[in-house]
Amino acid sequence: MKKLILLLISILLLSSCAVHSGLTFNTNNSVTNVVLQSNNYKIIQKVQGTASGFSVFGIGGAFQPIVNNARSEMLRNANLIGRSRAIINETVEVNNKFFVVVGVKTVTVSAYVIEFIDNVQQSAQQINMEQQEIELEQEITNNISATQSQTKSSLPAQKPTPPNAYLNFNEYKNGTPSLVMNFDLRQRVINSQRIANYKLISEDGNELIDDAVWGVQVNGVDYVNSSSFTKYSGYHKIEEKGYYSYFMRETIQSYKLTGYVIFPNGKIIELTPEFLLELCKDNESIVKLIQGSKIKKRDYDKMFEILRQYNLTKEERHKF
Repeated sequence: MKKLILLLISILLLSSCAVHSGLTFNTNNSVTNVVLQSNNYKIIQKVQGTASGFSVFGIGGAFQPIVNNARSEMLRNANLIGRSRAIINETVEVNNKFFVVVGVKTVTVSAYVIEFIDNVQQSAQQINMEQQEIELEQEITNNISATQSQTKSSLPAQKPTPPNAYLNFNEYKNGTPSLVMNFDLRQRVINSQRIANYKLISEDGNELIDDAVWGVQVNGVDYVNSSSFTKYSGYHKIEEKGYYSYFMRETIQSYKLTGYVIFPNGKIIELTPEFLLELCKDNESIVKLIQGSKIKKRDYDKMFEILRQYNLTKEERHKF
């Protein structure tokens, strides 16, 4: 199978109809769980590992296994076994390339190797440690700036962009996006009308379809990725985050509006009056309100308002 994929890639590279697009994003996190002090370690070297995955028609090339393979290679290069060493300031760089039907995702994981020193060595090393830390911080800043300016080298260096993409539901639930993605969020327009469906546009102007993320955050507003619960692409604005989060989805194919509920465990289900009654069955007053309102399936505003009221009753017992 791997040989067949490599053959397809070779053919597509020789074809005049090949289309290339790319995206790079970084995330930093410490992988050592010991306390680092200014005088108990020294920096040895910088190491990295690289791995790639392939997809055909969007199938294959799962994100996490590629990251794991790249990280394993990086750890082998770090030569940690049997030594008082650890790695810090781990960086993940991702590059996506697309050739008509074949996609190539390349991940590079890099980090700095440190070695812990004893009390005798600390006196000799203490003078140099502060300078090394300054140089390390400057190098990390330069690397991030260089990555962000690859496609627009004429732009001046900018501060690192904060994480704006959720890898999974738990990151959304905790409000801690871990990935940095470069994109523009645009609302879809069909027949001169804006619909409840958004798309991510990469710097080359093409639509970015990435099923490796659960959702994104733009200007403090969260958007859920359709691929988290359907086979279709698109992002949808989450109206409220609470015990039950909810949002409206409009399909490109039929322009059908549908309401959805996000459960506290991350499960996403279509919202109907009958299902709304089931969600709120433990609150007698809200149940009576639903039964007396004669809500129809298309009354999403009413159903969302009832969920908002129900969320308020849960806040004291269940805090996000």
